[in-house]
Amino acid sequence: MMMELTKKPLDMSELTEEQFNAEIAKGMADIENSRVYSAEEVERKIKEIMKSE
Repeated sequence: MMMELTKKPLDMSELTEEQFNAEIAKGMADIENSRVYSAEEVERKIKEIMKSE
C-alpha cells in the first residue's frame, strides 16, 4: 500500500461539525480496513521527503 500525503493538513478549527465527523468516520474506516501505517513506515517516508527537498 502506498502512503498518500496531502498537500495541506486539515485544520480542525476550519471544519464544520459535519465535516469533522466525516473525517473521523474516514479515519475509523481506514483502521477497520487495516489501512494503517507503523511509526517506522511514517518515519521512513518523512526522511525520504526531507531528502528530496
